[in-house]
Order: sequence, then C-alpha cells, then structure tokens
Amino acid sequence: MAISSISAPGAVTQGATANVVVTVKNVGTEAVSASFNVTLQEAPDNVTIAPQSVPGLAAGASTTLTFSWNTTASSIGNHTLTASHDFTDENAANNQASTTVTVNSPSTLIHVGNLDGTPLSNGNTWSATVEITVDDANHDPVNGATVTGRWRVNNLNASQCITGDLGGNGTCIVLVPSLKRGTRFVTFTVTNVTMPGQTYDPSANQDPDGDSNGTSITVRRP
Repeated sequence: MAISSISAPGAVTQGATANVVVTVKNVGTEAVSASFNVTLQEAPDNVTIAPQSVPGLAAGASTTLTFSWNTTASSIGNHTLTASHDFTDENAANNQASTTVTVNSPSTLIHVGNLDGTPLSNGNTWSATVEITVDDANHDPVNGATVTGRWRVNNLNASQCITGDLGGNGTCIVLVPSLKRGTRFVTFTVTNVTMPGQTYDPSANQDPDGDSNGTSITVRRP
C-alpha cells in the first residue's frame, strides 16, 4: 500500500481552509480487504488532522481522500503536510508523502480592488485609460503599490503605474493613446502588483461594480 501523491495549494492566507488531496494506491498484486487509516500531520505546529478510513483496496486500485486543513491557528511561514497510512506491509518507504504550503499573514496581502475603464475620442483616433485601485486585506486603499499590466494591442509594451502618485487614494492610471478607429476595443490585464513588505494575492482581485473580474478589463471604442 502506498501514498502515491499529495497535493495542496502552494500558499494560503491565515484563517483560510486549504483542501489537501491524498491518493492511496494498492501497488501490490493482492487485494486488501481489511480497512486502514490515512492521517494528515502538519509541522511545525504539530497539528494532526482527523484520520480517514479506507475500506480496503483491490490490487492496482487507488482512492482519493480530501483533508480540510483550517489555518486559523497556524503560524506564519512554511508548513509541511505529511500523509501516512497505518497498513502494515513489506515496503515502508512509500507509506507516506509530503508537500509544503506557505501560510501568509492577512495583514501583508494586497490585491486589485477595482478596475475602471474610460474611452476618449480624438478625431480619427481614440484612447483608453484604466484606473486601478489596490486594496489591503481589509479592503482599504493602499498607496505606493506598483501595478504592472499589459494591453492587448500590437507592439505595446507593459504599462506601469504607482498608486497614489497622482493624488489618488490607492489608485493609479494607465493609458493607451492614438488607437485607430478600426480598433473596436482594447483589454488591459494586471500581471503583477508589488510593494515592499506586501504580497500580491491575485485570487482576491475584485471589482464591486462588475465591469471587470478585477484582473482584466475591456475598454470599448466610443
């Protein structure tokens, strides 16, 4: 019997529940009819997640178990999650497997809180601006964050802006000018947000007014 794989998110925010998926396989040539337990152990906080029972496995068969790890009381930093079974067999080397998950502090996480796009007509051309809002984990605006993104326009390099630089409260603006009238729309996608001492969490990106998904926004020709 072997723990053939274990997978989990690479990083979680403290307080979130992470799903840890463990696959157990009967690598032998005979069926196992007796039940056995699979346990998930966390380090360095030494948390044991309740074992799950496997009611035997046919030769060559496998089963997948999902463990829910609540990180509310977990320390900040790297954690090793080790899955193991208690079935006695001849090969103890494959009786366990591990993976590493980083628990991040909510206070150090930032994300995109809003994207607003505006088109502007200028004779035979038009331009598009996008205002980006960066928030902390409490959804309060953050100044001093560098936003990097790209426009889906040929030959246009990445755009950058720094929140608060133009007096905005947690906001900054990127612009693509002189678009041909034949260009019906352009899309801007945030690719990264950096700030000393902070960690960008793209999974938390949002847009309260619903005109984007918090990561990409489309601006249409006026």
